[in-house]
Amino acid sequence: MRSLETICHEIYREALRQGMQPQVRELLILAHAEVVERLLDEEAPVFADLEQRVRKPIRLQSEALYSIEQFDVVLA
Repeated sequence: MRSLETICHEIYREALRQGMQPQVRELLILAHAEVVERLLDEEAPVFADLEQRVRKPIRLQSEALYSIEQFDVVLA
């Protein structure tokens, strides 16, 4: 099983890749509650940097049915 830190870094890379698309107005990250909590706490500075880099708002939503390693980056 991958660590929470590793999962957060994978989310960061995927959100950065998706967020650079010009037609995207906003990103929604769906993930397990523990991952969302980590993104909002320990990874908050990295998450803030991500929003600045993609220049789009990023929302987080916890998904009760997701495993700890599962996440989706949804384009809006």
